[in-house]
Amino acid sequence: MEETASNAAPRWPRGAAVIGVGTMGLGVAEYLAAAGVRVCISEATPELARQALERLARRAQGHVEAGLLTPEAIDRVAEVEAADNVTAAVRDVDLVFEAVPE
Repeated sequence: MEETASNAAPRWPRGAAVIGVGTMGLGVAEYLAAAGVRVCISEATPELARQALERLARRAQGHVEAGLLTPEAIDRVAEVEAADNVTAAVRDVDLVFEAVPE
């Protein structure tokens, strides 16, 4: 019988890439990471990716303070990685989200 507890780690996807981490991409990355999915983000430049990780941490902390995320979830969100390029981001993931601004 498959585990159904809400805090159980998902079996799929084991890893996800989020390409473009503006408002929508940041939300997708946070949700997946909080759920226990390994997440890798990619942005146009390494500096933008670094800034996105900082925004992600602030956003998750605000969600913990508002009672929307557990402290354990914020630890998982802190594990989100930034790749140097799209190719590296999508390597070894099961799911890819494209959220690049038009």
